[in-house]
Amino acid sequence: MKKSKSAFFVNPIVNVILINLILILLVCYGPVAALAAASCPPLAAPTGTVITVNTEAELRLQASSAAPDTTIMIQAGTYSMQEYLHVVNDGIVLRGSTGNRGDVILDFGGMDGGYFGILVDGDDVTIADLTIRNANDHGVSIQGRDRPKLYNLHILDIGDQLVKVNPPTDGSNGSEDGLLACSRLEYTTSASDNYTNGISAHQTLRWVVRDNEFRRIRGPSDGGPAILFWSGSLDTLVERNLLLDCYRGISFGDASHSGIDHTGGIVRNNFIYASLFHDTAIEMVHAQNWLVAHNSVILLNPVSGLTWGIEARYSESNGTFAYNLTNMDIFHDRDGATASMNGNITDAETDWFVNNAAGGNLHLQSTATEAIDQATHLPSVTDDFDGEQRGVTPDIGADEVAETEPPPTEPSTVPVYRFYSGLLKKHFFTIDSNEKNFIIENFPDEVWRYEGIAYYAYPNSENGLIPVHRFYSEGLQTHLFTTDENEKEYLVENAADVWRYENPAFYVPNGYQQGTLPVYRFYGPVLMVHLFTIDENEKNHLINNASDVWQYEGIAYYAFP
Repeated sequence: MKKSKSAFFVNPIVNVILINLILILLVCYGPVAALAAASCPPLAAPTGTVITVNTEAELRLQASSAAPDTTIMIQAGTYSMQEYLHVVNDGIVLRGSTGNRGDVILDFGGMDGGYFGILVDGDDVTIADLTIRNANDHGVSIQGRDRPKLYNLHILDIGDQLVKVNPPTDGSNGSEDGLLACSRLEYTTSASDNYTNGISAHQTLRWVVRDNEFRRIRGPSDGGPAILFWSGSLDTLVERNLLLDCYRGISFGDASHSGIDHTGGIVRNNFIYASLFHDTAIEMVHAQNWLVAHNSVILLNPVSGLTWGIEARYSESNGTFAYNLTNMDIFHDRDGATASMNGNITDAETDWFVNNAAGGNLHLQSTATEAIDQATHLPSVTDDFDGEQRGVTPDIGADEVAETEPPPTEPSTVPVYRFYSGLLKKHFFTIDSNEKNFIIENFPDEVWRYEGIAYYAYPNSENGLIPVHRFYSEGLQTHLFTTDENEKEYLVENAADVWRYENPAFYVPNGYQQGTLPVYRFYGPVLMVHLFTIDENEKNHLINNASDVWQYEGIAYYAFP
């Protein structure tokens, strides 16, 4: 069994104690329990106004009437709820008083005849350290509010979705910067009908779902994805989760919608295992510009006719499947999708994993040489399922077997965001998250539509890097990006009245570097604009089908997918 390669604390005695604790948890309770010891620390002690409650009536009263920024500490016990909890004000914190989620149980009476669970109508609300069970609709429902934090929860046996994020009703962009972490969401056997999800989230921005267990998220005969982000959601991060015996796994977008249903986002370092009958494990549906990388997926009982476990579907769907480890095919171009494939393994055997993958333990055996040291470095996947740093030559899948030598320190990359203006017929690129957010919040999609993360580059100058210079033309209303110093100097000296030099937009390797892909440059002479893409499928489509509009100019530079 592997040990962590990074130091948690300066004190070596504490290191030994913590490492031993992780190993004990891994042996006794499984992979997520061990991960929680390192990645899911207890919440800090509350500050400001703190109210302690120990009755069901007082809990409901304080949830709906406490002043903003109040912490409501719930004493240990089982609370037979007589109505749903309605959190109204901003900054409310609902916490179990002991920090142990099994000590405080909110029982809503039954998933077929009880009450609704917790309804959140305020921003910056935290719900933590407790159990929510037997609600008849949703365990927790976020009403389009921003920055909710759901942490160290046990949510089980809910009538429909265990966590629901609804679209906003006030015309805002959607629920921003939410977190579901370090929690266990499950059914004892299954939902009472097939309309269920672990989390179903509409119109969200930058939500993170990490370090959770999803167990038996399924109905009597089928069921929805355990993790579903759709209805125009963007930049979702799903990482280091265990999905065990769920009917379907992780989905960006849904087949019931049309158009672009999800933009951007990353699915990385997840363990997905099913021995009960199942559908697909990872689905990118009407979804664009995503990365699905370093996931381990073992599926043993597929529904009739299913030969693949991971898919991209419909013509709007484009992204990259990289270094996933699975025992079923990856359907990268279903119904017109154009996903790229890089270094995936689709014929994994259960004996590659500890204890033959029993219980979803998809840590690699040291003998799994087909997967070990077979990947190249992805800047967007620097750790593994256990939060351990990946090596110089990473392993395929979610688990990284420990190396004797740590990888060299490298400068950190940042995402390069891509926008498209249907009005101007132009693309725009930026690494500035403030600039990105300003455009998203202040311009409608027909003016500037956010298309997600194009690729990754460096924000600052380092040895071996070159700048990507950025110019802007007021007359043409477009930007130009170039690494060519001669082109840059010519524009500065001879065309300053047309092209205003702004600054280096970002930095890229000076030529090919391991783990990079070429960024291709096209020129549209009618509109007098340039297009840059790292997507090989997009490049080939433009060359083969739109050469009268876009002239291929070759490789502009190299960046990280």
